[in-house]
Amino acid sequence: MQIRARKLRQAGSSKYFILEEARETISKRLYKPNQPREKKAPYTFKTGAVYIGQWKGGFRDGYGEQKWPDGAKYMGEWVDNRAYGKGRFVHCDGDVYDGSWVND
Repeated sequence: MQIRARKLRQAGSSKYFILEEARETISKRLYKPNQPREKKAPYTFKTGAVYIGQWKGGFRDGYGEQKWPDGAKYMGEWVDNRAYGKGRFVHCDGDVYDGSWVND
C-alpha cells in the first residue's frame, strides 16, 4: 500500500506549461514573427518533457504535442511558445480537457 500511495502522490506532482520551459527554447536572436514555421526533431526539456511539432524560431508555434515525465500530454495548437487555440490535455490520472486554450 505504501508504494501505491507514493506513486499517486508523485503522479500529480508535475507542473505543466511552465515559464522555465518556454525560456529554455528562446535564442538570443531577435524574434521574427513573419518567419516560416518548421518541423524540427523532438526537443527534450530539462524537466524531461518532450515536444514534437512545429516551431517558429525558438518558439513552439503551430501544431505540436508535448508529453511530460508523469505521462500527461497536450496535443494541439501553440502560439508564441504557449498552448493557444484548440487542444486536448490528458492528465496523468486520465482526466481529459478538450477545448480552447489561451496563453498556457
